[in-house]
Parts: sequence; structure tokens; C-alpha cells
Amino acid sequence: MVMVARITVFLLALTFVHDLDHARQGRPLDVQLYVVGALAVVVTVATLVLVLGRHPLANYAAILLGVTTVVGVAAVHVAPARVALSDSYGAAHVDNISWIVVLAIMATAGALAVAGALALNSGGSGIRTHGTRRHNGFRDRPIRPLSHPSERKR
Repeated sequence: MVMVARITVFLLALTFVHDLDHARQGRPLDVQLYVVGALAVVVTVATLVLVLGRHPLANYAAILLGVTTVVGVAAVHVAPARVALSDSYGAAHVDNISWIVVLAIMATAGALAVAGALALNSGGSGIRTHGTRRHNGFRDRPIRPLSHPSERKR
């Protein structure tokens, strides 16, 4: 779960860098793209809250956020220009910095989806202790270290 949290924080930071990069480019964007960007920040923060709170759905949220971010960023920035919700970097002829930021977001989001899936499959919701007794592999027989008496029997 720690790895999922770290990757989510990094994705959130990259999202802010991406937003600043849009301001640096100085190109006008449609209002819909600003709404999508704001929703991305809200969903990323919500996922981070679930992860840090060790919510049972946190890994599922991380997988969903990762996959939808990769697909969404690819559809908006990598794919050729379309009519709605498009800011094609190929058509805009942006510089390498913008491409590096977008590709870093996609790589980090992919890593988040993988980390969420791995945590889900490994029981990554934390260490589970179901009692105070330790067992030696047999359900009803507790561990007895060096079972020889240290005092006399009466």
C-alpha cells in the first residue's frame, strides 16, 4: 500500500506540473478541458485519501485512476485533433518539455494501475493479525518453544 500511496502522490504532483505547463504554453483551451483537468485533480486526491486511509477499495480506485488517466491523457493529448475534448500535442506542435510531462503522467498512471493490482493480489491492505496466539501450522496446536520443564513437577 505504501508504493501505491507514493505513486499516487507523484501522479498528483505531475498533474500540477502539467497544469503549469499548459499555462506556460500560453495557448487558449476549451472550458471543457479545464473541467476535465479539475476533475482529474479531485479524483486523484480522492484516491489518495482512500489509499492513506487504507480503505478496502483503495487498490481498486488506484487501478481505475491509473487506467483512466492513461486512456484519457492519450485521447486528449496524443491522439490526433478531434472536435470535442481535444488538445492534440501533435497538431499544436508543442515543445519537448510538454511531451515529457504528458508521457511521464501516462507512465506514472500505468505504474499506479500495476501497483494497485499487485497490492490487491498480494493482500496489500496491511498485515492481518487475527489473534495473539501463534500457531505452528496445525490449526489447534500453539507453538511451544523447547517444551521441557524448568521446575519440578509435584
